Amino acid sequence: MSGVSGASWRARDESAALLGARIADDPAGRLLVVGDLNGTVRDRGLGPLSSRLDAPASGVAFSRPGALPVARIHQVLGRGAEVTEVSALDATGSDHRPVLGRVLLL
Repeated sequence: MSGVSGASWRARDESAALLGARIADDPAGRLLVVGDLNGTVRDRGLGPLSSRLDAPASGVAFSRPGALPVARIHQVLGRGAEVTEVSALDATGSDHRPVLGRVLLL
């Protein structure tokens, strides 16, 4: 990922920590976090989220870069909801591909 500075990764990690703390404090039984998190679910920087929310058990859904994707940085994570599928859709001209998530409410 050219052009990404260490400060960008620190900002992403700080955002993940803040969101993780908010999720930990949220009393809702069902919760979804959906979006471009700039990291895979196995990325240690997203640990504050992935440790509190479930990711889909399978599926690749590579979404970045748009032309020839090699990473899934767009996530659908849930609590009290099973993410049954995450798939990348066809390129749209953006530098990322759109992602479709299917969720089963528990």
